[in-house]
Amino acid sequence: MPLTHATVVSLQLAAIDSGIAFVVLLTQAVMRRWRKHDTAITMRTTGIAGTVLVGACVVKLVVLDHRGWDHFGILNAVYAEMVFGLPLLSAGLLIAAFPWRRGRPFLRATRPSLAIAVLGLLAAAGGVYASFIEPYRLIVETATLPLPDGRSGSAPVRIGVISDFQTPRVGDHERAAARLLMEQRPDIILLAGDVCETYPAERERQIPAFRELHASMSAPAGIYCVLGNLDYMSWMKRVVEGTGVRLLYNEIITVDLKDRRLLIAGLSGAYLGLVEEAVIRRLEQTGGPGDIRIILSHRPDAVLLLPPQSNVDLVVSGHTHGGQVRLPWIGALAESSAIPRWAAGGGLFEINGHPIYVNRGVGMERGAAPQVRFLCPPTVSVINLTGPDKPTEATVETRPAE
Repeated sequence: MPLTHATVVSLQLAAIDSGIAFVVLLTQAVMRRWRKHDTAITMRTTGIAGTVLVGACVVKLVVLDHRGWDHFGILNAVYAEMVFGLPLLSAGLLIAAFPWRRGRPFLRATRPSLAIAVLGLLAAAGGVYASFIEPYRLIVETATLPLPDGRSGSAPVRIGVISDFQTPRVGDHERAAARLLMEQRPDIILLAGDVCETYPAERERQIPAFRELHASMSAPAGIYCVLGNLDYMSWMKRVVEGTGVRLLYNEIITVDLKDRRLLIAGLSGAYLGLVEEAVIRRLEQTGGPGDIRIILSHRPDAVLLLPPQSNVDLVVSGHTHGGQVRLPWIGALAESSAIPRWAAGGGLFEINGHPIYVNRGVGMERGAAPQVRFLCPPTVSVINLTGPDKPTEATVETRPAE
């Protein structure tokens, strides 16, 4: 994965912060040794160096904010400090305390200081995993949603879902995600938007590759997509042309599948306003009581537009990337949506009594953002619509990208 300009600058600044903190640490340690202290590096000297590192980082963030860096760039700078600046300072401490001269260290350090330095080095390992391993560790998530009584038909329906390729170009990772979805043999495929994120000229050059990617997928009842907030209508029309993928823009279609009939409303991706609310109201008034009603919306906020007694059976969305970083007991660090944090992290949930599935996406936020995933791997999804006797559940299967 090539490093972005913002990432390179963030790493350089983190190295400078680390160098300043190490000079402070070294100065304190040399002065203690000159005063004949037994240990040169103590918890106190380590703490002061750490405080200097944090202070330098704060000053840097203020300067970057003043220079117009957006919140993604600021997050990138903080991330670089955690996984590069802190480990550099820790490595310097360990090198200074290593017994280079006949088993004797240049600067003797206390065991707690050495332990803290080792922990600091582990942050680098976490950064390597979050930046270069998990973002490409594709998984399959299968969710089961029992339909209410009265929905016609008995044959289960398998809905394949992919969202947020959000890549500057098509590579092995994106092709592996499409292959992985096809291995699940879905009856119908829903693509929830945000296909490409790059400069306009590169976006144009990548049209043939994205067209080939979409053409590699197929399903008996068809493939349907909506725009994401990063997608352009004219560009997306050219991408799906001749691929069998149908682009839905604030419209409702009817799909006959096995012994069931699906009404699918595809909403626009940029914003959800009065036009989209009108489409939802029309969906609720279309068809009969035995029809399955599905909303395909890039933004999960569409579920918040549903009235309490809505007859919509499922909202399928993406956009949040599952937060890209999820922590135990906290969940998704970034929601990017008005839905609750526990739902923004991805999966099958009910919000105000309405089922919604949020796909965690295949790609990552690009541009100035830190391109990471942690406890939130890229996900290809299958939603099984079954009879009311089946429990609502979700299972996750890990698959390596080929």
